[in-house]
Amino acid sequence: MKNKIYLLGLLLLVVFSGCEKDEHEMISVKPEAIGVFVDARDGHEYKWVRLGNLDWMVENLVYGVGDFVEPYYNTDDPDDKQMEDFMRNMEIYGGLYPYEIALTAAPEGWRVATDEDWKNLESVLGMEPSELDKEGYRGSVQGELMQQDSVGTGLRMQLGGFFNYYGTRRLTDYMGVYGFFWAMSPEQDEAENVNAVYRKISYDSPKVYRGTTLKIKQMSIRCVRDAVKE
Repeated sequence: MKNKIYLLGLLLLVVFSGCEKDEHEMISVKPEAIGVFVDARDGHEYKWVRLGNLDWMVENLVYGVGDFVEPYYNTDDPDDKQMEDFMRNMEIYGGLYPYEIALTAAPEGWRVATDEDWKNLESVLGMEPSELDKEGYRGSVQGELMQQDSVGTGLRMQLGGFFNYYGTRRLTDYMGVYGFFWAMSPEQDEAENVNAVYRKISYDSPKVYRGTTLKIKQMSIRCVRDAVKE
């Protein structure tokens, strides 16, 4: 009798696990449109995807890196190897911007994604309305969907880490592990708050983190624009 009960329980566990896996695999979001934008300031070409009522660039912004945005150096005296690493990192992850520079970094016709833009995207990707304004990890598979390439959403959120302060030095942390993205807010800009909202996406979590941190940190930015549907 005990053996039968054990086998029944094991069977139910397998069935429920299969259902959860099927439900996870059933989530599929495709862009409504795709296109290409060339930034007239430096000639850089960005692909974009349309999700909901917004066009999202599918690459972290690179404008100003090496000019007014510091590159990915982890020493105060970069050598040739550091420059090679910087160029490779920029090609993969784009730039890391302090909040004040991010305010004016977007090309004409675009803007750095606001907190509302991020919530719009998260809603399109299936996040429950009750979770959108919460802090901490939220959602179910939205973080995973944001990292998909052309076989899925096409967003390709890159995990470029961020510049953090260690005493008087700054070092790049979590490159390839987390993607940290500013989520701009007009209210914060006007209030000159020392903190700002951001999103964190992880290589090993399907959820999306929403929180606040110091504006002096340097993070990736994604640009969006309102979709003009023909």
